[in-house]
Amino acid sequence: LEATDWRSVRLVAGIIFITRVQSTVYYASFQPMVKTMDHEMDHAFYSIISGFYSLGAALSAPLFGILANKFEFRRPTLLTVFIMFCGNIGFVFMENIPANRRYFALMCKFIVGIAAGGISVLGTYWVTVIRVEDSATAAAHSRAAMCLGLAFGPLVQLVASKIDYPGYVLFGFVHVNMYTLPAMIAIVRRVFQIYFYLVPSNRSKQKFKNIQDGSAETFSTVDKVAKNEAPLDYFVIFICYLIRFVQSGFDANVQNNNPSFVSWMFTFSREKTSTIGSAICSACGLLGFAFLVAYVWTGAVKKVNNRVGVLTGFTLCLFFLLATFSYPTYSEFITHEDCIYPWCSTTRTISFPLFLVSYLLLFSIGFPLLNLHTTALLAKQLGGRKQAHWHGLSSFVGTSSRVVAAPILAKILQSQGIVFTWFLQIGIIAPMILVIIVCYNRLRTPLRLSELKLFQ
Repeated sequence: LEATDWRSVRLVAGIIFITRVQSTVYYASFQPMVKTMDHEMDHAFYSIISGFYSLGAALSAPLFGILANKFEFRRPTLLTVFIMFCGNIGFVFMENIPANRRYFALMCKFIVGIAAGGISVLGTYWVTVIRVEDSATAAAHSRAAMCLGLAFGPLVQLVASKIDYPGYVLFGFVHVNMYTLPAMIAIVRRVFQIYFYLVPSNRSKQKFKNIQDGSAETFSTVDKVAKNEAPLDYFVIFICYLIRFVQSGFDANVQNNNPSFVSWMFTFSREKTSTIGSAICSACGLLGFAFLVAYVWTGAVKKVNNRVGVLTGFTLCLFFLLATFSYPTYSEFITHEDCIYPWCSTTRTISFPLFLVSYLLLFSIGFPLLNLHTTALLAKQLGGRKQAHWHGLSSFVGTSSRVVAAPILAKILQSQGIVFTWFLQIGIIAPMILVIIVCYNRLRTPLRLSELKLFQ
């Protein structure tokens, strides 16, 4: 392309933001909600629910990619919104299920995961309408939209927490409380969103037409550009996928274990865990958005080498593990009534301010750097070729990692304890940093044959 279609990039980022708000509204409160409504749910089963969410996303992403190619983007996006709408209906009426509500929660979470897989297609759309040198900046747009959605989703939960559980009952069957109100708000928002897609204005039609025309223009010229590209370095592509696999697995473990970790370590009630967890998530989203805006505004996103960005992200992951480790220097031990495992009474509690600072650094700087620079590294390695299927495969690898990592690490946490789980994660992150350092020169952007005078 002669120029990047920034209008399409920003429009897609806006759509990602709206959907991200919905997918993160239960980010910190879902586990307390299900455990409150079904006392038989333990930490291991919650990890299974998280795994089914990721499984739904992994299975649906390729399907939505096919639909987007065949029907363009508006219809698959509408289908995604409708599926998310069905998931919200399930959350509202979860308390009406007479027994085994944890299994109903699993089904609803799987449905929401299917919708999330559809949104992941939009998350990599920008590769079709940009110049290769703008890949990091375009990736920052999508990541900033996700961070802002992460901020506003838990914020909805914080507002809803003003209505304590069990709350009120309307019409004899509609339960309104801190857990169901966010889903009700989302349903109203989804109704307007579905109307927007079904009855679009002339302006919105033109915006979608710009996206479709830009994509068509890109693919009409990409084959000519690809002839002048250097041969693919499959080892580098494998390293990019390995980075995504490790990062997604670590992310899934932190998200999945964090509610229990916070509750056990700091002796919080379920309601307090939900409120504080939502506040932390909202703060992470706002800080991550501010960081990415500054990152793009100052031009640092173009100056920072992708390899350095990935290394910095993994270093912050390692810092989080070292900062939140249960060292023998701490004097107090876990006494929370929900921590019923043999290792609980021998595990020392850590400093909450230190946990808070390291968590904010991880999610507001570490993961944004990892996500956008890993994606940009892969995009630059692929050059001017068709990239959608390569990035789709990257999303599949990351989501598959979440499916595998969440239940396994949760089971290890439950049986072996926090200290062993942290040792295991350090044993994964530290070698990953070493691999990137050893392969640093190999991960450079390949020279395009079109840049040589012989081919000009």
